[in-house]
Amino acid sequence: MRFETLAPTLLLCCCVVPTGGDAGISDAGPSGDAGLDAGPPDAGTNDAGIRLDAGRGIVAGDAWGNLQFPPFTTSAPGATTTVYGQLWVDGRTSLPGVATGVSAELGIGAAGSDPSSDATWRWSSAVFNVDVGNNDEFRAELLAPDAGVFDYAFRYRLEPGGPWSYADRSDEGRRGTDDGYQPQHAGRLAVRVPGSVVRFATQNLHCLDASPSTRIDRAAARYAQLNLDAVTLQEVCVDGTLGNTAEVLATRLASLTGRPWRHFYVETHLANGATSEGVGVITALPVVSSATLVLPTVSFGRSSLRVVAASSAGIVSFSTEHFSFESTAAGAQDRLDQVEAVLTFEQAFASQVAAQVIAGDLNSGPTEPPATRLMSTGFVDSWAATMGTAPGFTYPASAPSGRIDYIFVRGLVPTQVQLEFAAPVVSDHLGVSAALAVP
Repeated sequence: MRFETLAPTLLLCCCVVPTGGDAGISDAGPSGDAGLDAGPPDAGTNDAGIRLDAGRGIVAGDAWGNLQFPPFTTSAPGATTTVYGQLWVDGRTSLPGVATGVSAELGIGAAGSDPSSDATWRWSSAVFNVDVGNNDEFRAELLAPDAGVFDYAFRYRLEPGGPWSYADRSDEGRRGTDDGYQPQHAGRLAVRVPGSVVRFATQNLHCLDASPSTRIDRAAARYAQLNLDAVTLQEVCVDGTLGNTAEVLATRLASLTGRPWRHFYVETHLANGATSEGVGVITALPVVSSATLVLPTVSFGRSSLRVVAASSAGIVSFSTEHFSFESTAAGAQDRLDQVEAVLTFEQAFASQVAAQVIAGDLNSGPTEPPATRLMSTGFVDSWAATMGTAPGFTYPASAPSGRIDYIFVRGLVPTQVQLEFAAPVVSDHLGVSAALAVP
């Protein structure tokens, strides 16, 4: 029986609820990097992505392989990252040292592609690293191209001249070779290029109030015009006729932009005791991970939702927040407890990403917690950083008198921030959009 492990150093917060990754599409393909073997794979596959030429490949129950670590990574152009994979072969890898006759290679190719049939993938030999339980662990160096987002994966051969079997991730509920190679479960490399920009917004959608379909159309048109990459959403609601408003917005953006917009949603409570309401994230970037955290509260349920995606600014996490609104001592304590929980959630993940965005409706002013607490840990208030003392009021949209909607960022520099939807109205909150650049 194989022994699965998160070695060598995969950091995951124990309080999260992982929800898996996403197949992203990128026009970027691999450059002809020195030291990587180019060439088409052997002819023929079965539905599990296992080679059908001479010899035996990996069959579930008899053998297993994965991409072990890291599941995703940010790199500078031309830099290298050590990547690990593990292989189990019944009766062979449990012995000390590398199993006789096996070999492993690390490959890199276009995001969303299948290495078993895509001849543009580049492969380099992996070397035995260490025994991990019943598994043999291999390592190889991943050389970053000049720019772009790429997939990477391991492939294993059980005997000289035998077929290659292709292995993806096994973290967050993925299964490596047990369920065949799936591009959405590949490792992902984001090459971080100085000056690259991620375009981002946050918006409270005001649940299903006042013609939500029309308001979503207005938001989609503006977001397409801004060429956004991701949006955090609050008061996302699910209507029996319209559906999930985050999903509807993502679908309309996909139609307008031709990009693969995808939605994520977590219910926090029932609005008016009947309608599913929660927070959401939509993004057109290739997603590598997502997780939710239930936040402390004495009133309505609250949750933080984090989506992690690959971009030209590196691997970036986007977290959406909607903190308690009560103007009472209990409400103020809720917001303090909630921001501390979010910071713990994000700090545990900080080493795995190049930048973090925390955004949403915090139901408090810029000189109060939670804004001051976020800034004390190195997060930058995008509005204040670019607009200085301009008030930036976001609520109520009809006559704004308070700033309670924010984009906080760490690891990127806000270069342009503006308020959205003063007219035509999209919500009872104005939205905030920002361009966030690699320094």
